[in-house]
Amino acid sequence: MSQLVTPYGKFTLVQFDTEQELERAIVSHIPDIFGQRRIYLDCKRRIGAKDGKQSVPDAYLIDLSRPREPQLYVVENELCAHDLFRHIGVQLLQFSVSFAQAGRRIKQILFAEICQQPSA
Repeated sequence: MSQLVTPYGKFTLVQFDTEQELERAIVSHIPDIFGQRRIYLDCKRRIGAKDGKQSVPDAYLIDLSRPREPQLYVVENELCAHDLFRHIGVQLLQFSVSFAQAGRRIKQILFAEICQQPSA
């Protein structure tokens, strides 16, 4: 069993059989993985131009840890078995193109998801 020991705790390497299993584990440990002042939106919505290339990110992360500089991240959960260039690299490029084509739609998706979140 592989373990990583940090000042924040011990972490054990876990192999997941499916991406769905990995995603469920992430959702159940959001505060432990991402920390405070970050909003993880577990929503799979198609983005991109209707007549162009579309993509579906696994989730979004809004980082509010620096109030004057909030950051938005696209989250793509992948198993290590997937090829870095042919699979993951292509997906990241597609996300980039989709974001450029559908900025307003992404804002609408994020706003709707945030409104559905329970108040903390």
